[in-house]
Amino acid sequence: MTASLLDDCAGRISRVAIAISQHSAETFPDAIQSVLAALPKAASVEIIADAAVQDRVRHWLDEADRSAGARLHSAPDGLNFSLWLQDPILIRDDGTAALSPVFDRYDDLTLARHFLGELNLLIEEAALHVDGGNTIANDRLVLVSAGSTGHVDALRRFDPARTVVPVGTSEPCAAEVTRSTNRPMSGWQETLNYLSDPEAHQPIFHLDHMIAAAGCLDDTPRFIVGCPKRGADVIGHPLWPHAQPLAFDDIAALLEQSGAEVIRNPQPLAWVDRPEQSFRRWFHLPVNNVLVDGSTVLLPWFANESWPELAALDEANANIWRDLGFDVVPIPGMMQLAEAMGGPRCMVKVLDRV
Repeated sequence: MTASLLDDCAGRISRVAIAISQHSAETFPDAIQSVLAALPKAASVEIIADAAVQDRVRHWLDEADRSAGARLHSAPDGLNFSLWLQDPILIRDDGTAALSPVFDRYDDLTLARHFLGELNLLIEEAALHVDGGNTIANDRLVLVSAGSTGHVDALRRFDPARTVVPVGTSEPCAAEVTRSTNRPMSGWQETLNYLSDPEAHQPIFHLDHMIAAAGCLDDTPRFIVGCPKRGADVIGHPLWPHAQPLAFDDIAALLEQSGAEVIRNPQPLAWVDRPEQSFRRWFHLPVNNVLVDGSTVLLPWFANESWPELAALDEANANIWRDLGFDVVPIPGMMQLAEAMGGPRCMVKVLDRV
């Protein structure tokens, strides 16, 4: 049987990998603990961490009752790496890992290569760029960002058994734009469409922020695709002019044309204010950055003291998954990751399923 990219839905999660630097541990402590607590108890957890935070990580594992199924690895000294281990790696169901030849973010590629070696995984050096955040596998389809020709070609070589669907929109997708604003008061600036790339033809820089694989219905791959208008309606906000709803609609239509069933779910714009800098940054909440464990979904929840209206959003998205037959495990406190343009799938690299 031909090896394929590890499916985002098929089977229970049995092994995951996580990277925690000192900076990540100090910046996202509550969010990391929340994700650790939500991971399936049957899954083994491989964590590579800076020496300075290993005792803290051990404490978090104890608090989450995960120590028995976890192994802690030491990160090489001097590496500057992010929490987002998902991105520089692709995993095939035969245990082979593909690494991108170039990955510009910090020392993430160096850390990933070292970590995979520690885990005794066979590494295949991809001839072309790969990006885990822009790759979603569900049954016979693999979704990949249309903005990276090299990524599409790499996926077709890495997973020849599946149909690779380049995902993008014909709607304009602006790059990061910073402008003067009166929100919330005069003299402020705001950044719109943060980290999106007009060459990628998608409204969010990673597809897994806006699309989730949700198994199959009668052998038809099923995906959940965010809808900014529904998101605004659910939380009682206006549909902000820079929400780009038509781009989301265009991508949903593309998936349907590719033979998938598409369910739309609310995905609003949110923002984080930096009063000391008179600055507001907008971002689409990564409501579909989920982890699917068999018939269970680990679902990011975002409501907090600053955003109580997001409780309605959290419950609305949980109900969509329940209506599809999934048990829902909420992961609270995910606004902390969302503000940094991440989520639980960005943080957790699934290595194996059973």
